[in-house]
Amino acid sequence: MERVHDFTRATVRNALSIADLGKAGEELSPLMADATHLDLLTTLPPGLGAGGLYRVTMTVEGAADHRSLRLRVAGLRPDAPKATEGTLVEDASQIAWSYFDRKKSSWSDHWTRTDAPPDLVRLDVRMAGTGWWPPMIQGPMLGGGVFCEFDTIANICRRGGS
Repeated sequence: MERVHDFTRATVRNALSIADLGKAGEELSPLMADATHLDLLTTLPPGLGAGGLYRVTMTVEGAADHRSLRLRVAGLRPDAPKATEGTLVEDASQIAWSYFDRKKSSWSDHWTRTDAPPDLVRLDVRMAGTGWWPPMIQGPMLGGGVFCEFDTIANICRRGGS
């Protein structure tokens, strides 16, 4: 549980929107975020990967009461290693993603905005026999692209900084 939470927190904390990449992001397919799928543009935790940005996809798969959380990591740099896949959680009763929208002050199982990552991301996992894990909740800490002015009151990057 701790490793899954640590990895998920680190990738969500460093998530960027496609818009944050400017022209470099124009060729990327849209990011998805719903109850069974979280797609991020992010850096990997220290000791993993070869630097640069990665597209990290975490997908809930499997039949009811036998869910798994699958991971796919693909580097965005031309010299990045080929994409790798694996499993973060196996044989769970329930796994679900949810997203907090500060403007609506509520959680949802879908994130529809394409111009910004969710304000908060939550991962809920219930294992057969041991019950619910503590929820993993993390918000992206970066944003605004290469040039931004950080607004400490609103806690966001405003475009147009230098």
